[in-house]
Amino acid sequence: MVSVVLGRARRVLREGMRSLRMRMRRRMSLEQKAVQLVAQATSADTSLRIPDADGYLGFDFGSRPGDGVALAGLHDLARSWMNDPERLTGKMPKNMLRAADLAAHPDILRLSLRDDVLAAVTEYLGQVPRLYTLRLWWSPPNQTQRGSQRFHYDHRDSRQVKLFVNLGDVTEESGPLHFFSAADSEIINQRVGYSQGRYEDEDVFRAVPRERLHPAMGPRGRAFMLDTGRCLHYGSRGNILDRLILMASFARVNSVDPGHGCHVLDPVRDRLAAELFPGDAVRGFVLTSPR
Repeated sequence: MVSVVLGRARRVLREGMRSLRMRMRRRMSLEQKAVQLVAQATSADTSLRIPDADGYLGFDFGSRPGDGVALAGLHDLARSWMNDPERLTGKMPKNMLRAADLAAHPDILRLSLRDDVLAAVTEYLGQVPRLYTLRLWWSPPNQTQRGSQRFHYDHRDSRQVKLFVNLGDVTEESGPLHFFSAADSEIINQRVGYSQGRYEDEDVFRAVPRERLHPAMGPRGRAFMLDTGRCLHYGSRGNILDRLILMASFARVNSVDPGHGCHVLDPVRDRLAAELFPGDAVRGFVLTSPR
């Protein structure tokens, strides 16, 4: 099948691009630093682990002392932001977070960069990651099926991790994130072909039954770490109730596509590292601009 052959070629090309970036002198030193910090990043808390064959982990994010209260506070804060039309621009889902919010509400970063999360991401990637983007997503009720509402991969790197934390209850009616495991996604790649575009539902479900699709549902505090570069997924599709999610995107320092930056993080990265995490080499590295 032509699409399968093309898909394999695209994946080989992407790995070659990452290899070239690693060999650039300046980038090589960053890669070495990311590896040197592994022991420090994984020494504090290794209670979470992302199975490599699955490419994802679901867990209870709000069970630690104080975190449940912090998540409830973020939920109420996000609800208040819905009255601000300037926060509701852009495509679905809508990112309501702004740079000034991170200093005003330090729980956003504290939760996103928890010891157990950073340890799990570091172990999975084989190095301390960079935090590429941070978002507080609101998915209003809709009946559309376009863009990220269709099956796709994220293409920042061949291996990456996104943290999704439910800030409110998420049911099937809320249009939750849906995803296949990395193993099932590989079956789809072999039968349909790896694509950097969108997939049609009928092609996907001919390769792997719909019953093996995982919904990221659950109450406030239910969380998922997902390799969106290896796990085929979609979200915010056809919901009749809204959904609030805190999302943090992690990837290796020499990722294939560093992207165009993050308007929320980039203006305040260095200041936040100094103010919120003074003397913390790991979080200082995680917050450094990846570009």
